[in-house]
Amino acid sequence: MDPGHRVLAVEFIAEPDPISTLVPAMDILNMLIFQDGRERSVEHYGRLFDAAGFRLGRVIPLPGCQSILEGIAR
Repeated sequence: MDPGHRVLAVEFIAEPDPISTLVPAMDILNMLIFQDGRERSVEHYGRLFDAAGFRLGRVIPLPGCQSILEGIAR
């Protein structure tokens, strides 16, 4: 991708939230179904984007427990 182009990812973000049980439940399902399922924080997603040549831009919460993560190509 050319610098400045964007990619969007819709993901569950692990945040310390004693009320929400959906993220841990989805995490368990992902770990049972996929080999590398795990909880990831915004900081972890930032490192993943960085390793792929992107800068983490906006994080937009969606209704429920998912968020849109914006990666901006370097």
